[in-house]
Amino acid sequence: MNIKERSKIFAFIFVLLFIVTFVASLYAFWGLGNERDFITWIGILSGVLSLTLACYFFITEKQESKKLAESIDGLKSTIEELKVYQENQITKQDEQNLRLESIEKELNVYQEKLSSTNLLSIFINRKKWE
Repeated sequence: MNIKERSKIFAFIFVLLFIVTFVASLYAFWGLGNERDFITWIGILSGVLSLTLACYFFITEKQESKKLAESIDGLKSTIEELKVYQENQITKQDEQNLRLESIEKELNVYQEKLSSTNLLSIFINRKKWE
């Protein structure tokens, strides 16, 4: 049950107990002879019950809001960690790209040397056959 649903239920209970307390207090104030003590006790008990439920509701909501705040803080720290991780990955990717570029340059140099060597060997072989 989420907070809004529970708030509606507790609000209904508080209003109902307030009405019972108010009506019992009115009867007790005007006095109904022998029933006066009984109605006074009903008013007192419903008032105590209402106060107890209000305290329980307040404490429960405080605890849940604290848990939610801790969860939010945990999520924020996780997001920060993920951002740092992503930045590290981007940095690593940049380093790998630079390494790849340098390797490609070296490969091009070796290919040029190889092609010039091949041309030279072809030229030499031609000279031999002539």
